Amino acid sequence: MLAQCYTRSEFFPNVQPKAELKWNRRGPKIVDEILRYAPDVVCLQECDCWDDFLLAKMQSNGFFGIWKQKSGKKDGVAILWKTEKFNLIRQDSVEYNLKGGVGIMAMLQPKPDAGQDTSPAFCVANTHLFWNPEMEYIKLKQAQIYLSRISDFAAGASCVVCGDLNSMPSSDCYSLFISGKVTHTYTPVVSDDEVSGQVQGGGETTTEVFSSPLELTSAYDPPPVPSFYKRLQ
Repeated sequence: MLAQCYTRSEFFPNVQPKAELKWNRRGPKIVDEILRYAPDVVCLQECDCWDDFLLAKMQSNGFFGIWKQKSGKKDGVAILWKTEKFNLIRQDSVEYNLKGGVGIMAMLQPKPDAGQDTSPAFCVANTHLFWNPEMEYIKLKQAQIYLSRISDFAAGASCVVCGDLNSMPSSDCYSLFISGKVTHTYTPVVSDDEVSGQVQGGGETTTEVFSSPLELTSAYDPPPVPSFYKRLQ
């Protein structure tokens, strides 16, 4: 949803007036757009203003949710659901300890319609992986942890796995989610900067196999490139 703490006018030169980028204008519009889709379950990344705005607004529209803040950041990830349709059975979260990434999981039990049997509970998971396009092996490590934790948490239940993967459809990270196994060759980072590990070099080239215990299928055909692609080049 683009956290308000990352809303910089220089990234959006075509937005006029600039006041449209302020939260008192953006926040209500974000909620309105979410509600226009008439969702039963919502997963948000780059979600801030949770306690003082989003949760209350969504509750007033029949939702409840859980939120996990990134380590050392203002934003996090959230899962919301229609309270008239689902009960929360349990929840869990994971911190990757790699560039501040987090994941969150909720086991939801559908409420039965009158005269019908109860449907089985299912797992909804949400994450936001590392942004740097040059550091795919960190995304892969985060993704492998995320998928393993989902598998343990779900314990055989059906899963809806969501997230901002910060990855192209052709990437090894995306392939890990879809194929369940990928071999990735990379050069380890031996020096780092405060931004997020853009300084690389000095390490020996390494090949590592990443695997997932889940069998996943994409719910839709991915677009050829994300809308923010040119900023990532």
